Amino acid sequence: MEDSLKRRYFFKLSSNLIGFALGFVTMGIVPRTLGPAGYGDYSFLTNFFQRITGFLDTGVSQAFYNKISHRRQDYKIVLFYFGYLSLASTSILLFVIVSRSAASLKSWLWPEQQFIFIFAAAILSIAGWYQQALSKMADAYALTAKAEIAQIWQKIFSTLLIVLMFYFSCLNLGSYFIYNYAIILFLVLWWLDILRKSFGLLFESIKSDWHLTGMEIRGYTREFYSYCSPLFVLALGGLVLGIFDRWILQRYAGSVQQGFFAFSYQLGAACFIFTVSMTPLITRDFSISFAKKDMEGMARAFRRYIPLFYAISAFLCCFLSVQAGNIISIFGGKSYAQALLAIQIMAFYPIHQTYGQLSGAVFYATGQTRLYRNIGLLFGIIGIPLTIFLLNPTFGINAGAAGLAVKMVVLQFIAVNIQLYFNARLLKLPFLKYIAHQVLSIGVLFSLSLLCAILINIATLNTLIRFLSEGILYALLVGIVVYFWPALFGMKSEDIFNLKKSARNYILKRSVK
Repeated sequence: MEDSLKRRYFFKLSSNLIGFALGFVTMGIVPRTLGPAGYGDYSFLTNFFQRITGFLDTGVSQAFYNKISHRRQDYKIVLFYFGYLSLASTSILLFVIVSRSAASLKSWLWPEQQFIFIFAAAILSIAGWYQQALSKMADAYALTAKAEIAQIWQKIFSTLLIVLMFYFSCLNLGSYFIYNYAIILFLVLWWLDILRKSFGLLFESIKSDWHLTGMEIRGYTREFYSYCSPLFVLALGGLVLGIFDRWILQRYAGSVQQGFFAFSYQLGAACFIFTVSMTPLITRDFSISFAKKDMEGMARAFRRYIPLFYAISAFLCCFLSVQAGNIISIFGGKSYAQALLAIQIMAFYPIHQTYGQLSGAVFYATGQTRLYRNIGLLFGIIGIPLTIFLLNPTFGINAGAAGLAVKMVVLQFIAVNIQLYFNARLLKLPFLKYIAHQVLSIGVLFSLSLLCAILINIATLNTLIRFLSEGILYALLVGIVVYFWPALFGMKSEDIFNLKKSARNYILKRSVK
């Protein structure tokens, strides 16, 4: 039986919330133990190969997700997709092996990096690509609830494992790669078992007929090509520009600044938790609505979800920016003190990443991949001279991690709002209203967070206690504001009434029991 959108989102969100909570343990151990240089090397190398897999994917995984959502029994499309993954993965590994024999190429591409860690990062990115493919299959087959339960157990397992590694003093860059292999394998095997049990007929069909004819390969290739070809230039730009930013940072500022940026980026990513949960689900529903030519349904979903998830991200990110100093003390330690400005700036990145992800879902669902490509490519090109100016020590300002953070936040804000303009026009929604909501949300939430930091500015308090106290007060103040002004979170008065009614009914049921 297919899970509803609410049920699927509930389990995805629950998984991410548990991961968010357990992630604090990992964030308190890994950056501190590896140090800025080791953490920077790990981030630089994994980012490099994730960009490679992203380029080779070029929208193929999204095309697979959309098509398998409509054609669940087409097992040969699964064979075609995983065949492509295998071919692409082999190409990556061959590229790395060949680069070893060309020492100048290796040192130019990966400054001051050991080959064993380069190869380890390549394998890890490929493993993550396969994990992502299985995740899309689970969502497409509406098995989100079961898949997320498995992911919850994976996160518990991963947290216990990292604590044991820290306790026995065996956590270093090499063992951290092995740790990541282990937790991906744990999840992949579980997801395969879920898919096999739920769609046994599909697996039996694959086992009995796992060959693709030349005609079938050409047919699927044409089908995927028509969907993905407009994205090729964007993907190529994403590959070059995505690697370029971190490569320039590594070459000009070194592994320590790379570690500062990675630390700030990872903290910001934690604020993206709610949108990450929703994006694949709302993309699926947008796709189905568009296939039915239900534009009003798409507009209704856009109005309902975009402002809400934007405000939720802003709620977390504004607090993160104000609390950057406390967060460094808790999770990074003194060695990350110079990352303060980068964290304060990078905290705002996930806010408009929310718009980018959910608004991008409309582009994918409606097939406007060419327009999506052009917007992304334009701002990628603009970012090249800006990155050089911000990071270059000779004819730039040598701003390091903070400079790269500025570039990412500013360009994303502009690019995402251009995307929003086209989506608002397509769905006949008031563009300026959404701009006003963005400004008001950030202004109010940042002010409330700053007020809490001022009110509980007691030097004698333990850092963790002060952080938690300010967080509780901040949540209470925001709750009061939303109660009287629900539009701040893209809600209506009846939404608050329904929440109160649901809470009251829940309490009454519990009291009867």
